[in-house]
Amino acid sequence: MHRIDTPDNVGSLPSLDAVGTAGFFTKGTTGINDATVPGQDWFNMVQEELNHVVEESGLTPDQNKVNFSQLKQALDLLYINVNDVNDVPIGTVLHGYYSIAPAGFIELNGALLNRSSDADLWSYIQSLESARAGILITDAAWTGDTNNRGLFSSGDGSSTFRLADLRDIFSRSKSAARALGSYEDDEFKSHIHTTFDGFNQAGSGVGYNQSGVNSIANGTGSAGGTETRPKNIALMFCIKR
Repeated sequence: MHRIDTPDNVGSLPSLDAVGTAGFFTKGTTGINDATVPGQDWFNMVQEELNHVVEESGLTPDQNKVNFSQLKQALDLLYINVNDVNDVPIGTVLHGYYSIAPAGFIELNGALLNRSSDADLWSYIQSLESARAGILITDAAWTGDTNNRGLFSSGDGSSTFRLADLRDIFSRSKSAARALGSYEDDEFKSHIHTTFDGFNQAGSGVGYNQSGVNSIANGTGSAGGTETRPKNIALMFCIKR
């Protein structure tokens, strides 16, 4: 999909013609009316509607004229059957190869949402808090401690609430020892590095008379990067709203 690039195109959207009466195309009837000739407004509208679908999916329109299936790719990224979405319980978390959250879902990125606009999700989060106290905290506690990013906040306390932020975080199956939504910092498992750090030496002879212990300070050297992490793939975490 690409925008028109013929030599006679213009670089910005022209002024729109006056609004006419909505109707349909015709091939015309000799002596009665001419065939319909779509104007620039109609063609620009079709072009922009199609390109906006492609762009909204996270794709970039292919001005190189190589990809002739971008519209389908965009719809595949954006579209989930409405009936299927309605069957998914509120609060269900998905993770996948999304550039934007699928229809009916929102990325878990720590955003503030309106309690009225997302009443179903707000109700679900309140039910979580009732079942497991501590998963819904004040916004001051949420923003003041990055260890709380796996929890939800009560927002401004009246009209908003805040989502958990699962970006750049590995998820781990809950166990009896872990509270739901709790954060666990990175850690090395306890281990030992053994190094040779000295030797005993004693002896005597012509020109030589020495005894004692010689110590050598050794280190293992520095290796690695700026964080400890397993092999991973970046995916987007979304929640049903």
